[in-house]
Amino acid sequence: MSLSATPQLVSDLPPFNPPRGLRNPHVQSILPTLWPWRLPVLWRSRRLRRESQIKLFESADGVRLQARCTVQGDHLPWVLIAHGWLGHAESNYVLSLAATLFDAGYNICRLNLRDHGNTEHLNQGLFHSCLLDEVIDVVRTIQQYYAIEDLSLAGFSLGGNFVLRVAARAPLAHIQLRKVLAICPALNPHASDAALASGLPMYRKYFLNKWKQVLKRKQQLFPGRYQFDDMLASNSITELTDVLVRNHAGFNGAHDYYDGYSLLGETLRTLVAPSYLLLAKDDPIVPVADVSLLANNSNLHITVSEYGGHCGFMTGMTGQRWADVWALHCLSDN
Repeated sequence: MSLSATPQLVSDLPPFNPPRGLRNPHVQSILPTLWPWRLPVLWRSRRLRRESQIKLFESADGVRLQARCTVQGDHLPWVLIAHGWLGHAESNYVLSLAATLFDAGYNICRLNLRDHGNTEHLNQGLFHSCLLDEVIDVVRTIQQYYAIEDLSLAGFSLGGNFVLRVAARAPLAHIQLRKVLAICPALNPHASDAALASGLPMYRKYFLNKWKQVLKRKQQLFPGRYQFDDMLASNSITELTDVLVRNHAGFNGAHDYYDGYSLLGETLRTLVAPSYLLLAKDDPIVPVADVSLLANNSNLHITVSEYGGHCGFMTGMTGQRWADVWALHCLSDN
């Protein structure tokens, strides 16, 4: 699969072409996270948030994950949305997509991964990206709890990585999926780590600061189990990852760990649900070249945009996102 041969997903959906002032990848990646751009998203999602119920779902191993579920009809289709690393169910990009789909008639479930969205207290164990079984269990439990016959998954960045891996295991896990959407999914953790290490320092600082806050809360909640003071002095994502996965996740180091949740090679060979990936050539965190190393699977439909940054795809200054329109087109039967 080459980039030059990547098909456009929907023939009547024009490519993303933002105004000149919004074409910079860092503008696309950073502006949507800032408070002024949250206000219109909060306004558009007000009914979704008002009618959401917070639910706890338990995996087979007793891990508890929190979800915010909004039901507007018993027989309507559902979309379960997974946030990116250190995001949460209330992140701007999650709310924007959720509101768009909710207004289009979907029931919505916004899932918080372990230790995300102020849920560090729910489980003693630390989150890491290879904890796939608990997510599979909870997705299956949600489908059974609501008796969902028409379930699709959507995810951003690391959440996109998770939903694709869930989908690859879905037949064996007895999960029935209609479609899967992944926006800027983390394809190759090795490449993303390298991009963060060599890219603009503001990205490293952003993720490190948020990650250290989570680790500090975890240490405060479980002081007999965690002492992270020495680790928190690190200013390297690679170094901190390496120490944490060695000491708390049973890996031989960061390289071994990154291999564990890579989407490259045969990982997506078993996908049977139509799965749609949206990538940006200018993404500063997920190098788009790695798309050529995915499994050759006719159920993979890939759209590569010239612009968009990392999970940006902002069309203007009012919080609207082209990725939301793309997702709606993916879910339609056009």
